[in-house]
Amino acid sequence: MKLISSSSLLLTAICVAAEPASFTVTPDLMAPKPISPRLYSNFIELGYGIQVEPMMSQQFFNRSFEPFLPYKTINIEWFDLWNDPQNPSKGYKNDWTGEDWYHTGYEHNPWFVAPGTGGRLPIDGNSTFIIQENSSLNASIRPEKEGGSGHGVQHLRVINRETDRWAGLGQEGKFLKPGETYHFRGMFRSPGKPVAAEVRFYATGDWSKPIASFPLEAVGAEWSDRKVEFKNTEHSGWTTFALMLPPGTELLVDDFSMLPANTYHGWRPEIIEPLKEIGPPVLRIPGGCFASFYDWRDGIGPFSQRKPQPSYFWGGQNYNDVGVA
Repeated sequence: MKLISSSSLLLTAICVAAEPASFTVTPDLMAPKPISPRLYSNFIELGYGIQVEPMMSQQFFNRSFEPFLPYKTINIEWFDLWNDPQNPSKGYKNDWTGEDWYHTGYEHNPWFVAPGTGGRLPIDGNSTFIIQENSSLNASIRPEKEGGSGHGVQHLRVINRETDRWAGLGQEGKFLKPGETYHFRGMFRSPGKPVAAEVRFYATGDWSKPIASFPLEAVGAEWSDRKVEFKNTEHSGWTTFALMLPPGTELLVDDFSMLPANTYHGWRPEIIEPLKEIGPPVLRIPGGCFASFYDWRDGIGPFSQRKPQPSYFWGGQNYNDVGVA
């Protein structure tokens, strides 16, 4: 243990205080119990809009269908994305796939009309990451900002106008492993007659047959929660999630989540295990300039009750999935 001399602390205090102050440094334990049970280890800093996502187990990008706030200059600087660092007027890279830090968690997988494809959209101020139409299907998805489930400021209306085909909502970019179990949940409401939709998983690029399909209990006129447990026995590789609606129906959807069963309160096990070995006594949240506008009350309680908010300093979205308790 490294002790700081009281004379050094006294000198520091004299420099910053109107009157001298004295301190005593002791190896003795002065507080045998924490001040509050709510004060315990948390992540260092939820910053730069997307800094924490690679460490979390959440499978969806923009799981609550919120408006996308473009990333700010500080993000472009941090990730070194200028086309010409000496001349920012030449713009910045809107394709991140070639960066050495690009991997699952940094991807911006759009929501799209399914069956279909999302692909990679430019990461710039014009992208919403919601592809509303599909030229081969009489179906659409529509962002709406009023009358939602209350989780955020926006939800989606999924409309299937086909007369004899199932269609709905999809997102690519899910890498599933055999032997793992995945938990899906979401909020649903039918604006008309009750709708019995299905959650399906497809090998990405192959819509011929789902690798798994799960009928949902019929959704009525009130917002209600639906859950699916998917025990993946064989499939390995990139997978597309789809919410499929019967012909001639529509649903309002919000607050989706898909997590592996082995997640640790949202954290990836491959993050937790090394931290156990390192054993840091304290991890702070928030850190840096994020603390300037963070309200700890936004990060407590069940995930579904925490309000997603624009990360106005960096751009992007803060879901408050990383919180205090």
